[in-house]
Amino acid sequence: MLMSAGVAAGSSPLDWEDVQGDILAGLPKVVQTFVFLEITDPQAFKSVLRRSIARRATSSRTARGWAERPAGPAAGAHLLGLNIAFTASGCAKLTGGRVPPDPAFLSGACERAVRIGDAEPATNWLPQFYGAPLDATVLISGRSLRAVDAEWKLLHNLLGGSVRVCYRANAASRPGAACDADHFGNPARSGSCDPERGGPVLRDERAAVDAAPLPWMKNGSYLVFRRIEQLVPEYEEFTRNVPAGRGLDAAVWRASGLVRRGIAFGPEVSNLERSEGKTTADRGLLFVSYQTSIERFETLQRSCPSPNPFAINSAAVYAFAPSIAALAGELSR
Repeated sequence: MLMSAGVAAGSSPLDWEDVQGDILAGLPKVVQTFVFLEITDPQAFKSVLRRSIARRATSSRTARGWAERPAGPAAGAHLLGLNIAFTASGCAKLTGGRVPPDPAFLSGACERAVRIGDAEPATNWLPQFYGAPLDATVLISGRSLRAVDAEWKLLHNLLGGSVRVCYRANAASRPGAACDADHFGNPARSGSCDPERGGPVLRDERAAVDAAPLPWMKNGSYLVFRRIEQLVPEYEEFTRNVPAGRGLDAAVWRASGLVRRGIAFGPEVSNLERSEGKTTADRGLLFVSYQTSIERFETLQRSCPSPNPFAINSAAVYAFAPSIAALAGELSR
């Protein structure tokens, strides 16, 4: 069953200390980096996962405490968030084949690209994501790129030769009132969870949609990552004459049972770009959502009234963000 407000009486309350921070509360996202890894030495990786990453991983309790601090330039100046998620191949390497049996997760984003509107991933996707051996995604967030870089350097040194870095994506929230928006002005972050049960984004080990029980899935959530390039000057030029849909509105997302934890990347549109109506800089949205089933995300994506021709998906990854207990236990034994 789903971890929701409707669970049976007497079930244990949600352990916010066990759930990774980006899922329930959201990590602080002034600056964020996503590092995509191939696990080349599973045993060495599991040792670092157990001894270091599980201990350094930011919990939802910690992230919620950060969010409740008073606002201001000094608030959270040195806060760093660290979370990690694994693709089906990464889970298989760590567990000897005991992989969350969600069909979309098992197939991977590349094989199911057409279901999220990417008819030609071989042409449009970055080569690091098309058919690449991606096993893990590390998320590091903070208040400055310098601090985030230092945290990744430390973690990379700990991992050593157990991984190969396939791709790294840096992002930064937009300035001022647009801090939670993408470059089109749409919300990059939205949605909330039941604070008592985590519904409807957390998995229970007895989830009805699963083919077999996997106890270590409890308090984890499926993650969808997309890198979406946004052609803002062209979009603005188009919408001057033809009203353009802005995708799914906030009300639809709230009803969907998904939460979004995305962040914009790239610079603000320059005056020259806007006057010429042509994009010259790389910018867009690093889309992140959490849900109990990736198929739920795919269904929601297909419900968009029409694709935005000025938003080009250049990468996608399906992963599972396990509980912190699972990082220190089943996944690192």
